[in-house]
Amino acid sequence: MDAYFWVAPHLKNKSVLDLGCGRGDGMLLLSFYANKLTGIDNNSTSIGQAMRHDYFCETGFFNLDLNENLSDFLYTDPPAGHYDVVTAFETLEHLDNPKQVIEAIDWDMFYFAVPYNMPHPLHKHVFTTPEEVKEIIPKVSKMDLLYIKDEEYRVTLWK
Repeated sequence: MDAYFWVAPHLKNKSVLDLGCGRGDGMLLLSFYANKLTGIDNNSTSIGQAMRHDYFCETGFFNLDLNENLSDFLYTDPPAGHYDVVTAFETLEHLDNPKQVIEAIDWDMFYFAVPYNMPHPLHKHVFTTPEEVKEIIPKVSKMDLLYIKDEEYRVTLWK
């Protein structure tokens, strides 16, 4: 949850897409800053719980698996469109091809956190070095990589 506190001050009046939003607890915090939030999660129960919060900005939710249905989201009617900011906290390690997801979405800034050296049956990627994190990142104009000792990597990307 503290990753949401890390980015919240940077979201003033921004449109935000939260990949892996879960029950929406992080989105609730972000709603104090953003002007529009969209949450995606593959767990329908979590999406149902997220929809029950009283947010402080416009919100929308999609229940879909980014490994299988990213195009379903990107080509909705109306189209998903552009996001000022995308967040993905403890999410990208679950994706078959996180780089493809990062490249497919139209964004200006992308904040993500992945766990450090945490093998798990549900993780498709384990990150033990900054180089491994950089492998999932497309070409961008600027990147900041912050290592939280023995916990996680936090990354900010700018197009």
